[in-house]
Amino acid sequence: MPKRIRNIDIVESKLGRNGALGTWEEPTPNNTVITIDERLKGFQRLLIVTHEALHEACKDWTEEKVVEVSELLASIIWRCDYRHVDHKGEDKPDYTHVPRRSKIVNRIVKTYEKKSG
Repeated sequence: MPKRIRNIDIVESKLGRNGALGTWEEPTPNNTVITIDERLKGFQRLLIVTHEALHEACKDWTEEKVVEVSELLASIIWRCDYRHVDHKGEDKPDYTHVPRRSKIVNRIVKTYEKKSG
């Protein structure tokens, strides 16, 4: 029997009073709430999101293992230049639209193709 898909809500709010940067809660067997401090930016945000997601994916892991693996994954993802783009106040991004490359990017690509071809 296939595993049932859980509902995961991601909430952003100020968590300073709780002394946490992120939390993972399981209020019901089919629902999870991951809360991230809305003031987090850059690598720290990526690290906390990864950390809380690992709590969901690997519930039997110790906190030490979650910390170790989340630091490793976040650093790899960060080194691959993945970054968070803030879309607050905007409609959901349209992923069906492919933006055109700029003239500079086209020149770089053509130069690279000539060198490697």
